[in-house]
Amino acid sequence: MKTRKAVLVLVAMGLLMASFVGTASAATVTCSVDGTGVFNTSAATPVYYVFLTDTAATPVWNNKKCSLPAARGKEYLAVALTALANGKTVTVTCANTAAAVPAITSMIANK
Repeated sequence: MKTRKAVLVLVAMGLLMASFVGTASAATVTCSVDGTGVFNTSAATPVYYVFLTDTAATPVWNNKKCSLPAARGKEYLAVALTALANGKTVTVTCANTAAAVPAITSMIANK
């Protein structure tokens, strides 16, 4: 019985540890806006993108293409275009900064 419990505990611990491997935590990055765009405009749901460059001393991104959520794409584009037109930065949150096209989950215009 003790052996069975020990094996179950080890399996549970292994599964817990495996769930953390390869996951990236959400990151908040302050960026300049390099450009914006809408793709698949003929589709029922267009895909909104913004191109960002991290302003940190060691940047995470340089002119990185990031996707915006379809449900709020126009609102995010408005924030990005306002920042771009006024030479301001934005602070964005995304789930995985290492993704080929990171998905932005929040965007705030900075002073």
